[in-house]
Parts: sequence; structure tokens; C-alpha cells
Amino acid sequence: MERKIQSLTSEVTQLRDSLNKVMPELEGYRNSPEKLCSNIDELYKAGDIYELKSIKDKLEKYHPESKLKFRK
Repeated sequence: MERKIQSLTSEVTQLRDSLNKVMPELEGYRNSPEKLCSNIDELYKAGDIYELKSIKDKLEKYHPESKLKFRK
């Protein structure tokens, strides 16, 4: 029984490590420029500056390679 617990604990640890390795890539897809920018026209028309800033921050965080330069 103890051996089975150790085996399962080891497997859980390996799975967590694997998950931690793929999460940054998943976040990049979840925050793709196309997805982030899909409703910026509506946000701009509505004057939702806070959400627009949030999108800008996510673009800078998840897509620093972007050629876009943002004003601070």
C-alpha cells in the first residue's frame, strides 16, 4: 500500500511539473493578440479606458516581441 502511495505521489509531482511547463504557452494562446483585440473598437466607443489599458498590458506581457510600441 505504501509503495502505491509513493508511486501515485511521484506521478502527481510529474504531472504538476508538466503542467507548470505548458501553462506559459497556454497563457500565450489564451491571450493571443487576435483574441485580446477582438472588441477594442467597442471598448473605445464605450470609453472603457480601464479595459483598453488591461488589453495593452496583456499584449506587452504575453507578446513582448510585438513591433507595436505603446505610449506610457
